[in-house]
Amino acid sequence: MGKETLNFTTILGELSPEMADAIKKHFNRTTNLPDNVYQEGRLVSANCAIRRVATEPDFFMPLHIHDFLVFTYCRKSEGYEYLIGTNRYQLHDGDLIRIPQGVPHRPIPTENAEKPFVRDELWLRKDFLRSFGRRLPDNFLENWDNPYLFSGSGELWEEISSLYEKGVRETEQQAFRWDTVIDGYARVLLVSIARGILDEKTHILQSEQPNLFDKVIAYLKENLSKKITPEDVAKTFFVSKSTLNRTFQKHMGTSFYHGLTQLRLLAAQQLIMEGNALEKVSGEVGYADYPTFYRAFKKEFGLSPQQYKKDIAK
Repeated sequence: MGKETLNFTTILGELSPEMADAIKKHFNRTTNLPDNVYQEGRLVSANCAIRRVATEPDFFMPLHIHDFLVFTYCRKSEGYEYLIGTNRYQLHDGDLIRIPQGVPHRPIPTENAEKPFVRDELWLRKDFLRSFGRRLPDNFLENWDNPYLFSGSGELWEEISSLYEKGVRETEQQAFRWDTVIDGYARVLLVSIARGILDEKTHILQSEQPNLFDKVIAYLKENLSKKITPEDVAKTFFVSKSTLNRTFQKHMGTSFYHGLTQLRLLAAQQLIMEGNALEKVSGEVGYADYPTFYRAFKKEFGLSPQQYKKDIAK
């Protein structure tokens, strides 16, 4: 089965050519896929984008973060779960995922996944949201930083599906002033999503009961500033090191050590986004000294912490 072309961003919506190249190298090193599989995603303006993403069941997308809000509409999701922060959700066609800025996330193909996971994504920067002023309900925005999974039905949700479809078509065709049209669709879609979420018939879906992987991820995130060994984690959860490694291979497509490194460095990215000093960041995510942190960051993402900080400031 051939790979689907991906249109996504792993870290930021607006990528410099240097960062885009670094991210492609990171993914290709991680997955051994050819360069032409990837088309790095970019927001068509500084504020919003609508696009379709399709990934095969055997593709393990690494944990990643964005510096913008994402609303994901699930088109074909049978056999997939989604990890947002430390919460894992079972997906169904027509579900709407809200992924806040700076929260690590990734789709998880289960053993039952046989077809590509197809979803439409609405990307919104906070400047775009601020442009609405008080036109969105207060209770729609007050829990903005909490991830949720929503399920609804009826004409309102059919309209949401249709707006995503139209936005994707504009993005793919790129006709005259398509970016202006996308801006308009994004505004209408956001209001429609607000109506859908606030509708009394819409269900807020709960995360799955925590399994071993979920519990270990939560434990690691709470202890990133400390020294963590697989022996200590295995002992904490009364499992063997081999079980721990198999769990990470199953859910993240990588070893325990590399999974822990990803969690540390994603937390570092978020702290850098928040304006923290780089040497302080290295200590808060568990590195004994800055040079070690520098080498790990550059190896994982293909650019230095200073370059990353400079890039997100643009």
